[in-house]
Amino acid sequence: ALANWRSNVEQVGWPVALVTSAVLGLTVVLVRTLAKRARDEARLRLSDLVLANVSNGVTIADANAPDFPLLYVNPAFERITGYDAGQAIGRNARFLHCDDAAQEGLDIIRVALAEGIPATVKLRNIRADGVPFWNQVSLTPVRNKVGVITHWVGVQRDITKEEEARAALAAAYEDVAHYSADLERFSFVLAHHLQEPARQMRLQAQVLLQRLEEGGTPADREPSERIVEASARLIGLLRDVQTYLAVERLPAEGLPGSPNQALAVAVEWYKERIPGGAVRVDKDDLPKVGMTQKRLDDLFEILVENAVQFRHPERPLHLKVTAEPDGKFWRFRFADNGIGIDSCFFERIFIPLERLQPRTEHTGTGIGLAVARRIVEASHGRIWVESDGVRGSAFLFTLPKAA
Repeated sequence: ALANWRSNVEQVGWPVALVTSAVLGLTVVLVRTLAKRARDEARLRLSDLVLANVSNGVTIADANAPDFPLLYVNPAFERITGYDAGQAIGRNARFLHCDDAAQEGLDIIRVALAEGIPATVKLRNIRADGVPFWNQVSLTPVRNKVGVITHWVGVQRDITKEEEARAALAAAYEDVAHYSADLERFSFVLAHHLQEPARQMRLQAQVLLQRLEEGGTPADREPSERIVEASARLIGLLRDVQTYLAVERLPAEGLPGSPNQALAVAVEWYKERIPGGAVRVDKDDLPKVGMTQKRLDDLFEILVENAVQFRHPERPLHLKVTAEPDGKFWRFRFADNGIGIDSCFFERIFIPLERLQPRTEHTGTGIGLAVARRIVEASHGRIWVESDGVRGSAFLFTLPKAA
C-alpha cells in the first residue's frame, strides 16, 4: 500500500517529502484536537460532578431566549425547592415566588437583568409542597468573547433558619426593651418615693443631734452625726439616680439652648463651695445648640461640679471652655486644671456609681458623668475625656448645631 501511495504521488508530480510532511502535520493537528476534546470532556465531567455535589442550588438560564428559560438545574436546587429538573427546565425562575411579586429583591433582579450586572437578593419563595422558605439568590451574567451576555447563572441558598433566628432575636430584643422600660419607670418612681423617708430620717437625726448637744457627750453625738451624713448621701444618691433615669423622659431637642447661660449659672452656683470663690473662667462666645436649655443646664452643672470636686489643692480652679464646628455638630472642650485622670480610667468614669477616689477625700455619688454621657448621647453626640493624669482634664463632647 505504501508503494502504491508513493507511486501515485510520483505520478501526480508532488514531492514525496512535501506530501509526507503535510500528512504528518495533519496527524499532529488531529491528535491535538482529540487531546483537547478529551481534556474538555474531562473538565465537563468534573464540572458536572461538582455541580451535582455542591450544597447550593445552581441554575443556568438562556439570556437570548424569550423570558430567560432555565436550561439547567443541579440536584441541590431540586432538594431546596422540591421541584425536579423536568418541572423547572424551560420555565422562568419566577415560578418559585408564585404571586408574591411585591418584593424589593425582585425589583433589584429586574434592574440587574436590564443592565447586565450581578445581584444578590433575599426572596420569599414557595417549595413544590407549598411550604414557604427564604431564598438568597445570586445572579451573574455570562458573556461571550465579544461581551454579549449569553447566559445567566443563579445560585440559591436556603436561609430560612437564619431568618427565623434573626426574627426570634429581634423579638427577644423587643421584649428586653419592653422589660427594661418597665424597670426604668419603676426605678424612677421608687427613687422619687424613697427621697421622702430619707429626708425625714435626716431631719429626725438633726433634731436628736441638737438635743444631744445640750447635754450629751461627743460619744453620744457621733452616731447622730453619722446618721445625718449617711442620710444626706442617700438623698443625693436618690436625686442623681432619678436624674439619670429622667434623661430619656425629657425631650432631647427643642428651642436652641445657650451654653453661655448654662455655664454661667453652674459656675455661680458652685463658686460658693470653693474657699474664697476662687475660680477663673476663660471661654469663647459659645454657639447655641439644638438641645433644650434644661438638658444643657444639667450637663454643664455636672461638668462644673466635677471640676470643683477634683480641683487641685495647691492652685486656684481654672476652667477653659471652647467650641469649634464638627460637621453637623459643635465640638466643645471643657478643660480644668485639677488633679487629672489616669488614662486607664478614661472609660470607667462614665460608668454609673463608679468611684475612683475614696468618699473621705471627695464627696459625690459617682453618677454625674454617667448622666452627662446619657444627655450627650440622647442628642446623638458623644463625650470623652483627655488628660495626662497630672495637669487637669478636658472633657470633649459634641452637640447638634441649632436649626
